[in-house]
Amino acid sequence: MKIVYKIITPIFILAIFPVLFFLPILHLNITSSLAGSLSSNLGIPEYTSLYQLVKMGGNMNETQSALWKTIGQAFMDKDSTIGSMFTNTKWLYVFAVFAGLMILFALVTAVLSIVTRRYGITLGFSLASLVSAFAMNKSFDAFAHPLLTGEISVSSLLSGSDTTGILSNLLGSLAKVENLELAVAYSMTFFLLACAAVLTVVMVFMKRADPKAFKKVKKEKAK
Repeated sequence: MKIVYKIITPIFILAIFPVLFFLPILHLNITSSLAGSLSSNLGIPEYTSLYQLVKMGGNMNETQSALWKTIGQAFMDKDSTIGSMFTNTKWLYVFAVFAGLMILFALVTAVLSIVTRRYGITLGFSLASLVSAFAMNKSFDAFAHPLLTGEISVSSLLSGSDTTGILSNLLGSLAKVENLELAVAYSMTFFLLACAAVLTVVMVFMKRADPKAFKKVKKEKAK
């Protein structure tokens, strides 16, 4: 069981990287009764992976690139319409911090699962990665909340980024953010981290139930 644990746990941890990159990580859908799916018109599918975002970044046409550029500039400019309205931008930074902590704690868990039999310490880092993943999701939800509730409307965002006013005048108040949340990549990552934590809990109980078995392995290696 100890050998199996040393092999499977790092596999669970390392699997989160291709999962986060290739599986859909963002569920975004902005609709309008006039324009249908606005998110699709901006060049973003409803379910998007990091791989797709990277790929689409190089394949956008000039109109899409120009629109995203002006949106990004207005978003970062606190004196602009978007910048002054979007006071919850801080949640994106909180999201990034917890995402980094999740990955850091997960990697430490993977290393400890191989090099040490102090499963209690390994479990601590494993649980820390789970808590960070949970907090990461809640931070993103806090960021998305005013958009989903209509507190910040799509038309007001467009009026702050669409210099010609065509999109904002066309869509008006009819555009609505239907979905803005982390998608299956997050759920799968949380599941993999939970599996690693469960395996570590099993090892903790096994060691407490039969400590001699673990000491015996150490003596044989010492010889």
